[in-house]
Amino acid sequence: MIKRLTLSALFCAAFLAVLPLHIVFSAEQQQNILKDGLTRKTVLDNGLTVILRYRPNSELVACQYWVKTGSAYEGSYLGSGISHFIEHMIFKGSEDHSTYKVAEAIEQLGGHINAFTSQEATNFYVKIPHEHLEKGLSFLADALQSAGFPEGEIIKEREVILREMNMTRDDPSRELSRLLWQTAFLHHSYRYPIIGDPALLKKITRQDLLTYYHSRYAPNNSVLVIVGEINFDSVLPAVQKTFGQFAMNYANDIPLSPEPTQLMPRSYEKTFDGTTTHAAFAFHSVALNHQDLFALDVLATVLGSGNESRLYKRLVKKEQLAYDVDCWNHTPRDKGLFGITFVCEPENYKRVSEIIWDEIAAIQKEELSSKEIEKAQNQILARFLYGKESPEGQAEDCAYGEILSGTPLFSTYYIDGISRISAREVKAIASTYLLPQRLNRVALIPQYYAETIPASVERSSAALERNLVHYVMPNGVRLIIQEDHTLPITSIACVFLGGIRLETGVNNGLINLLADMMLQGTHRYSSEEIFELVESQGGILNSYGGYNSFGISLKALSKNTAESLDLLGEILQNPSFPDEELSISKKRIAGQIRLQEEDVFYEAFSLTRKELFQKHPYSLNPLGTLQSVEALSRDDVRAAYAKYVVPENTVICIVGDVETEKVRALVEQCLRSWKQRAFEEPRIPDWNFPKKAQTVTQKTNKSQSIVITAFPGTQLSSKDRYSLELISRLLSGNSGRLFEAIREESGAAYTLGALSIPGIDTGFFALYCATKTDKIDWIQGVFKQELETLRSTPPDEHELETTKKAFLSLEAESFEKTQDRALRFALDELYGMGYDYYLKVKEIVSTITPQDIQKAAQTYFIENNSVRTVLTGKE
Repeated sequence: MIKRLTLSALFCAAFLAVLPLHIVFSAEQQQNILKDGLTRKTVLDNGLTVILRYRPNSELVACQYWVKTGSAYEGSYLGSGISHFIEHMIFKGSEDHSTYKVAEAIEQLGGHINAFTSQEATNFYVKIPHEHLEKGLSFLADALQSAGFPEGEIIKEREVILREMNMTRDDPSRELSRLLWQTAFLHHSYRYPIIGDPALLKKITRQDLLTYYHSRYAPNNSVLVIVGEINFDSVLPAVQKTFGQFAMNYANDIPLSPEPTQLMPRSYEKTFDGTTTHAAFAFHSVALNHQDLFALDVLATVLGSGNESRLYKRLVKKEQLAYDVDCWNHTPRDKGLFGITFVCEPENYKRVSEIIWDEIAAIQKEELSSKEIEKAQNQILARFLYGKESPEGQAEDCAYGEILSGTPLFSTYYIDGISRISAREVKAIASTYLLPQRLNRVALIPQYYAETIPASVERSSAALERNLVHYVMPNGVRLIIQEDHTLPITSIACVFLGGIRLETGVNNGLINLLADMMLQGTHRYSSEEIFELVESQGGILNSYGGYNSFGISLKALSKNTAESLDLLGEILQNPSFPDEELSISKKRIAGQIRLQEEDVFYEAFSLTRKELFQKHPYSLNPLGTLQSVEALSRDDVRAAYAKYVVPENTVICIVGDVETEKVRALVEQCLRSWKQRAFEEPRIPDWNFPKKAQTVTQKTNKSQSIVITAFPGTQLSSKDRYSLELISRLLSGNSGRLFEAIREESGAAYTLGALSIPGIDTGFFALYCATKTDKIDWIQGVFKQELETLRSTPPDEHELETTKKAFLSLEAESFEKTQDRALRFALDELYGMGYDYYLKVKEIVSTITPQDIQKAAQTYFIENNSVRTVLTGKE
């Protein structure tokens, strides 16, 4: 897929639980993925279900404690979001037993801790180096047992959640999700948002929290999942020691009100402050254990998953009426929803709706081809495998399977069902569920357009170092290969120096458009044939245009590695840049730009970058502007390709289930005709940062206000890079200084932190916070005080050591997925640090002293170089 807007992913994340991915693979493949002995299930005497899964080659262990209660099971508190409220409060301890420092304690061990709530369950999780597993379990158990809900913390966290609610309402995808579930469910508790309603949230008392907590948070109503490179026989006693003392309780299952059969279509529209229409169609679906699940999942994949799905091909590529479209089938414990989500210009909303019905009718009328069925199976298999690359992905898979179906290996039972699905069954299922009278349609319409709408339109470093090799091919291409046989996946990253760093205001967006167009046709394949080839094999194809580089990524099942490399060779050497695809790409990018404009954080950081970088290209948007992208021609794209896509400016990295020499030979074969050409990087014009402190203020129609304080930062090659990275970590996170100074003090913010963004040229460092309008000045004062403290006083050794462990833990986590590794190795090589630069990071970070931190703060956080941005919300 080409930088998809991932609309369904955002949409479901706003309201829905992340369900276990379903798998489609042979018995032989199954043995390679979930063979006997990898998973063990035990029930302790107190009723706690314990699931252990062995995952090799991981220095981190995922520990997840799931309580079988969520927004759907709140009984007399329905709609208040009390489950989510308790999620926020569980690490706050009690009046005489403080556990709110648990995040700091976990970070000192190199781990991190967090939680989330869904409709069906609440998950409290720790990810920690395996040598500290028992301590991590102890911290987690202590926090869960010691919750006393101190009154002061309740006040603060209630305010934090209210900020979170404002953020949710400002996000079109999340707001659309909320409206859809409230429209589709009139009786069932799925209609209530996980986060709750502000008015009901404000009524929750400490006694309410205690009552609900003691009635639901019992071991016999919970599941503990541990995934990593663990020894079952040693881990189970540790679990018994830490969680075996939990007392059983009468946590009876709360019955859910059934949703009556829908007899009439429902529609709901709402205006919002945006420029594009966000809409969703949904039909009542089935529960996870229903036999129609299989056909509905295949139907969703064929209808709207991927660039070669029926809806995407017609709406986005052929008729260019939508910026994105996606289809999904959500199957929780009770009947869920089958949905189609899309983004389009408001004037196209009616026509897009009509075409969706046309495509549904076509499937109801004619059976799918065997090719479409096979492609859907491959796509589902690939998504499952990609989701199992990290320990936490496997832990969630086990937990949801256990909670919703009674077995942690639910995914394996999906094999026979999906493999037997026929075209006739998919046709029948479409005719059974996708009926006009059962349609639920919701839309967010831009305010400016509302009046024109007709009323009828409603592992450890050592492990990573193994098998990592580097070649320079005769034509100058740099090739990096790492074997990883954990799962049958191959990830490929191909990167080039470029990005907005080499653009001007006139041609802004050219490099991103080039990256996009390289996938839209070659001498051998049309755009449609490229994505048909990729998706029929369960692959994912992307391109990107960034600040310093651009590139192509390809992820596939390892059995298709040769085909993937052959396609990459064709894309690199023979792009055709067809005129008809250029128009589609420009329109798609315009839609992405408009979506950016609806994001309050993007708006605030865009203002900051423009003021900070001024004439430097880093002030530009990697996507370009509506005007600059529209003005770009095919000749512009061809010229950029000739200039930047040359062997000497190319790094290819392949990570996955491959054999080094074989894959090297494949690459050489695919690129044998790509002749060596010199690459001369353009010179960046001279420029300077502001010499005087600048303040940028602007009003927004969003609910929240955004406060940013930014400074010039470092280069990727700078010795100070990791000092600033540690400062950003020291200020951020649940145990960071900003969290304690702002959120713990008053609960005046939900999202806050600091970030350091280095570049080939000097990047930037920023502190940010989303807050209430009346807290803007106070937040700015906190920022100023925290920066002054860093300049005047070095952190103590203990705090710095904790920060280092937290940073290195995140660094280790970033290497768990093959695609992330491939991109990291490739970019480090491209930017001149070397493909194995990651091996040096731990040593660099370990040598940084408190005095280095103070010196970095004194060097970079200079008042006269600062830019303060305030985006004032309505509240």
